[in-house]
Amino acid sequence: MNYDDAYPTCRETFATFRVITCAHDRARIDASMAGITATKVVERTSTGHLAWLCRTRGQVDSRDVRRHVDWLLDLVEPRSAALANLAGEGAEIDIFCYWLSASGHGGPTLSPAQLRRLAALGIEIAFDVYFDDEPSEPVHLAAEASNDEERERP
Repeated sequence: MNYDDAYPTCRETFATFRVITCAHDRARIDASMAGITATKVVERTSTGHLAWLCRTRGQVDSRDVRRHVDWLLDLVEPRSAALANLAGEGAEIDIFCYWLSASGHGGPTLSPAQLRRLAALGIEIAFDVYFDDEPSEPVHLAAEASNDEERERP
């Protein structure tokens, strides 16, 4: 895949592989994900929920979310049988992406190959997208507005 690590419309991005469950304890998730170190584990004793997280933040230096997603897929794909077992026993498994726009427009992109990989693993993907406080117009719209103003001048 041709990544654009400078991805001009993105200021910051990272992705998190998540296993969220109330049917498993941390030891079971750690064993299923053997070889992958959780970045964070959140256990809610009051509800019995456990969230096992592996983040790309600090691991992948790119503003192209596709690189982050591939990094995570490369980690978890060899554990597809373990993921299927966890999901079959009630665990929710997904990749959650943070994406901050650099200019108020644009957005993240995924490739067809990534979508196939996600589907084969039964992993959903979600995006938490944020835009600048003062979004700018896309370049082509700004140019059209400029041309309109020029035509309207007496």
